[in-house]
Amino acid sequence: MESFNRHIHENLLTQIENQIEAWNRQAVRHSSPEEAHRLWQKAEGLQYALRVLYAFKPEFDDLVEAATQFSSLKP
Repeated sequence: MESFNRHIHENLLTQIENQIEAWNRQAVRHSSPEEAHRLWQKAEGLQYALRVLYAFKPEFDDLVEAATQFSSLKP
């Protein structure tokens, strides 16, 4: 492991937040109520995933630190 992206968690959160916003915008503009509801449900599912990622941030940080230390031990 030559280099490890320490910002992977932050990048993932940003991507998920952007996708939630995109689906919500699409839902508001959609002419079909069924399709709008489907988009809102997808956004709601990602919001749940986002809460889980925030909840496990300390554990993720520990894993990143361990991976960083392990990669520095290799010759």
